[in-house]
Amino acid sequence: MVAGQRTALGGTIDRGTGSFVTRRVVLRRQGVEGDLMQGSVNIVSGNQGNFQVQNNRLMGYLLGGPLTVQTGDLTLFFNINGLRGLEAGGSLKLAAGGLMLKDPTTGNPQLWARGVVVLP
Repeated sequence: MVAGQRTALGGTIDRGTGSFVTRRVVLRRQGVEGDLMQGSVNIVSGNQGNFQVQNNRLMGYLLGGPLTVQTGDLTLFFNINGLRGLEAGGSLKLAAGGLMLKDPTTGNPQLWARGVVVLP
């Protein structure tokens, strides 16, 4: 997980010690909006691959640069024909929603997208 990932905790409070005993942690989907970074679309196969989004709002400030969005064959694309459409689409405004997780290799945050929307 990375800072900013939405979570929900479930558990009980131990009244004797005043501590919270966690029973479950649930990751919540979140979204980002931004501009598709030109030349950043990487297609492995079908819709499996990634691209980068430059967010000029709070999330972009917190990240300090573009966010990598990972996609797969189950990622839903709206108003565009998948990664191939993004690759050929030029300058696009996007919204992507999914789970924000840490890349185990680089330590950088990545959004694992459930859905990607091209905004008007």
